[in-house]
Amino acid sequence: RATTGFRYICFKESCRGGLKVDVRCISVSECFVHKSHDLDDHPLFLSTSSSSEDEILCKGCKKTCSWPRLQCTVCEFALCYPCGTIRNELHYKYDKHPLTLCYGETTKEEKSWWCEVCEKRLDPTEWFYTCNECCTTVHLRCVFGSSVFMKPRSVFSQRNGVVRVFRNSSNTRQVCYKCNKLCTDSIYYEGYKWGKTQAFYNNLWTFRLVFRSLRCIEMKNW
Repeated sequence: RATTGFRYICFKESCRGGLKVDVRCISVSECFVHKSHDLDDHPLFLSTSSSSEDEILCKGCKKTCSWPRLQCTVCEFALCYPCGTIRNELHYKYDKHPLTLCYGETTKEEKSWWCEVCEKRLDPTEWFYTCNECCTTVHLRCVFGSSVFMKPRSVFSQRNGVVRVFRNSSNTRQVCYKCNKLCTDSIYYEGYKWGKTQAFYNNLWTFRLVFRSLRCIEMKNW
């Protein structure tokens, strides 16, 4: 996952600029019991197998696990690193109580579940956050957004130029240079092309380009 937080970097000449590991990922125990697979005799371990024959779906996001991954030593249970390192409990600005991670409900009730943030339907069989005090349910994507691990005021380089991260705290929302949508997340990005080259944005030629997400930054050339 993309992050500008604390991380470990290998400084050997042979892999400089290659290996970078987020602190939260590297802090995962090599063998442990995850709450979504809470069986004492079914611990998860770090699997580094990259063979196509060993492909397995993540029980969290239901996508094919990339490697390395966290895999059960007894059965075919596996988690990708993004799902395996999600916090079991966190505080959210719209709820005075902590939200708890729910690993899917096996219910046959035909009632509808709704996300309190986006007000769209929520699939109770998928992972979501809930507040037991308020009976609140929230999508994971609505809690984290697209750039939760990107720290405001940080700077990083990209193939098109230098990118700065800013807190999106003003009363107005800026328009993304690439997708022409409003920047509604808690942060936005400003890009500056290599060679101090200008681009046409917001009806004028400028060095400063605004992006709403990392996906927009990575789309083709600026």
